[in-house]
Amino acid sequence: MVLIRVLANLLVLQLSYAQKSSELVIGGGDCDRNEHPFLVALHTLMSRRFHCTGILISPEWVLTAASCDRKNIRIKIGVHSKTEVNVDEEMRVPEEKFFCQISKTYTRWDKDIML
Repeated sequence: MVLIRVLANLLVLQLSYAQKSSELVIGGGDCDRNEHPFLVALHTLMSRRFHCTGILISPEWVLTAASCDRKNIRIKIGVHSKTEVNVDEEMRVPEEKFFCQISKTYTRWDKDIML
């Protein structure tokens, strides 16, 4: 019985990877370049892999999750695709980081906010 459940889960996982990304959201599609200029991508200097996203709440402030904090974090603005470079892309280094005050009843996701 356990083997059947494991195989069923593997089958579902395989089918989910077999779908095109445009089929994962019903009625979804690619957005136009620069359609969402308030979205940012966060990555580290060494890995250059995106690990989080955030939003610009002003020209100088990014709102994201506190769990996205890393050493040497970089902020990329204007990214449309991970594979295609956009001429409007900018990279910034945060000058300061502010975290929401953690309560005494801290849980892993409690007040997970970083500016």
